[in-house]
Amino acid sequence: MSDNENWSSNGVYLTVNDSLSNNSCDCDYSEVEPTNHLQGELAELRRHVVQLQQENHSLRQKLQQQKINVIANHSNSINCDHLLQMVIDYVPQAVFWKDCNSVYLGCNRQFAEKVGLQDPREIVGKTDDDLPWTPQEAKLYQEFDRQVISSKSPQIKVRGTRHLVQGKEILVETTKIPLDNHQGNIVGVLGILDDISDRLQQEELLKQRLAAIEASTDGIALQNSEGVFTYVNRAYLEMFGYSQAEEILGKTWQELYDGDEIEYIRREVSPVFAAENEWQGELRSRRQDGSFFIQEMSVTKSAAGVVCICRDVTERKQAEATLMLYKQAVESSSDAIAMADAQWNHFYQNPAFSEMFGCETPEEFNQVFGGISGAYTDPQIPRQIFAVISQGKNWVGEVEHRAKNNRVFQVLLRASAIKDGRGNVLGAVASLNDITSRKKAEASLREITSDLQEAQELAHIGNWELDIDTGELTWSDEVFRILGLDQTLGIPSVEQCLQCYHPEDRPLVEKALAETRNNGTTCQAEARIIKDENSVSYVHIKFKAILNHDNQIVSLFGTIMDITERKRAEIHLQQQTEKLEKALTKLKRTQTQLIQSEKMSGLGQMVAGVAHEINNPVGFIVGNVPHLEEYTQDLLLLIESYRQYYTEPPLAITELIEEIDLNFLITDIPQLINSIQNGAKRIQEIVNSLQSFSRLNESAIKEIDLHQGIDSTLMVLTSRLRPLPGEREIVVIKNYGDLPKVECYAGQINQVFLHIFNNAIDALKSSECQQSAKEPTLTITTGLTKNNLAFIRIADNGVGIPEELRSRIFDPFFTTKPVGQGTGLGLSVSYQIVVDLHKGKLNCTSEPGVGSEFCIQIPIHSEYNT
Repeated sequence: MSDNENWSSNGVYLTVNDSLSNNSCDCDYSEVEPTNHLQGELAELRRHVVQLQQENHSLRQKLQQQKINVIANHSNSINCDHLLQMVIDYVPQAVFWKDCNSVYLGCNRQFAEKVGLQDPREIVGKTDDDLPWTPQEAKLYQEFDRQVISSKSPQIKVRGTRHLVQGKEILVETTKIPLDNHQGNIVGVLGILDDISDRLQQEELLKQRLAAIEASTDGIALQNSEGVFTYVNRAYLEMFGYSQAEEILGKTWQELYDGDEIEYIRREVSPVFAAENEWQGELRSRRQDGSFFIQEMSVTKSAAGVVCICRDVTERKQAEATLMLYKQAVESSSDAIAMADAQWNHFYQNPAFSEMFGCETPEEFNQVFGGISGAYTDPQIPRQIFAVISQGKNWVGEVEHRAKNNRVFQVLLRASAIKDGRGNVLGAVASLNDITSRKKAEASLREITSDLQEAQELAHIGNWELDIDTGELTWSDEVFRILGLDQTLGIPSVEQCLQCYHPEDRPLVEKALAETRNNGTTCQAEARIIKDENSVSYVHIKFKAILNHDNQIVSLFGTIMDITERKRAEIHLQQQTEKLEKALTKLKRTQTQLIQSEKMSGLGQMVAGVAHEINNPVGFIVGNVPHLEEYTQDLLLLIESYRQYYTEPPLAITELIEEIDLNFLITDIPQLINSIQNGAKRIQEIVNSLQSFSRLNESAIKEIDLHQGIDSTLMVLTSRLRPLPGEREIVVIKNYGDLPKVECYAGQINQVFLHIFNNAIDALKSSECQQSAKEPTLTITTGLTKNNLAFIRIADNGVGIPEELRSRIFDPFFTTKPVGQGTGLGLSVSYQIVVDLHKGKLNCTSEPGVGSEFCIQIPIHSEYNT
């Protein structure tokens, strides 16, 4: 029963009682006949009326109090509803509630605004079909209500989209809660709509910022006021050598630094933790593996804690140190070095440049010369240089400059463009080498060359040189006259030159040239030149190989001497002395000895000179190789340090490393230096052998080590012992005995060794020996005989010497070699040196097909000294 119904029944009830009360009051009991029975009933009725009146009065009081309570409760209810509506309206989320049929019973102001209503009360009685949702959305929301009502379970923060009245679509989180009454029955649904579009944007922005922090190459860390790490990014972890953030989080900064640095941080950096302050500086930090690096750090106090931003500047510091070294190198360079900007304004010069031009500073230089162009004697030159440099290219050339004191000098100028990372020209750098003295020396050399040409013309001697690599042939003017060629036609080719020789002599010249080109052997010969049909001249030619430091032939040098007059005199002399055969034979013998002695003397002088000239540069090589090795090791160590601490270099450096194959260079450079050392030692051994062998012209008897003479002679013949393509290697076996020093003519004895070794090598290189199954072997045995004579046996397993020829091998001019390959004088001269000069013995034993052996025996003490 409702309150209104209660009010109506009470009113009726009150009316009835009032009537009863009034009627009883208006009754006149005197007119009724008093009978006992009626009086008793009347008394009972009066008591009952009095009782009713009392009860009626009590009920009226109760009803009056009840009315007051009802009115008060109704007023409180109105105030609570108003207060609740105000509270809901100020909730930031949109709130609504529906009955079990999805009919809206109310909402707050936020929800009303989103659905386009002016007043939240307008929502009452509406459904989702009446709101600005799409039909699909309305159907979905109603199904959502039924699920909540049927399951009696709330759906919390379900994400979806909603279309507002303006057509705008927003992203929301919807929460729906079932509503029940006091009896636990579901009577509706309470909904909360939260617009999360802005929040998601903020969250996405926060994620992007966090990702940017994580991707930063700078290390970023957050610490609380006690210095405990609460956050570190990936770069910070890698900088300190950690892989997981948990390895640092919870630690204090003291655990990442050394004792000295900790004290410095406490003094300089720690105040930032206590106050709103900042600090910037560099620290020496320790990685997890114990290694150290230089850290550039910025520390700032914020509301969230202390923010630390740092970066590893170890490589930058090393680069700065390297740059300082480069600067010191430039400052101490003997070459003048200067720099200009893109507008060609001179802004830097090293001390050598200041000394060269007499200007202490770039400002003084610009003031004296009015800029770079003013220092050139030819104003066109700087324009040409600037044009080339502006294209990013290099310019090299000889130019003429003027100093502050007007001194004119010549320099070798090397100018290069200074570029940025994109190839843009930022300026230029130039090095200047004063070549004034060199130019004067070149002028003097030209004068000397002119004098040499005149001397060659007077002596009828010409010289030429052939570059092996390019095939370029150069020669002096006298060669044209000797060969009878027209100088205006230019220098002919080698083949054309060979055609100038007599057909019978041409093979000899070709063979000598090939021997020098292929083996580096110095060859000389005499040949005839055909100038025309009726003119023949005689020449003496000499070929010599020019070697580089790797003992490789780089060019051939030769001389040609016109000996026509001498040859004619010899022919005339021969015609005059035909009748004096004995005298002529003796004269030939004497002449042969003189020629051979002269040749060997000249050879000794040449060998000694070559050995001396080689020894000087070799000394420089041997002296500098250890420094080169040390510097190379330092550079390799520096490269390895860069690779260790700069694990992710820029792409350009990575590509350059792959292009030059850095790992191969690091492995190969020590091997190259070792090869240079071995080569230099080998050259020194060769030089020592040449110096020992060059004693051919020594006339005095002295004590010598025959073994050393043998070794030096073999060293001279190294090129002959070396197999040519298609040849087998000659094995040299040394069976040296206990041999004391022997008094003899060292150069003459070496000459004997040379002749016998040459003959043995010729035998071992013959086609018969090379094609046989036995290995070509040269055996040298030394010792003392019972008569106290030093003996040297030189044996080969070559083709041997036939019996009919063995008795003639020591005769002058006897040879079994083809024309042009042997003079027949080697063994004859050797016999005279051993037997006649040293009073020794020289004999030969040979067996065809087995080999030959020459035995030399000489006294230990020369009779000339005794």
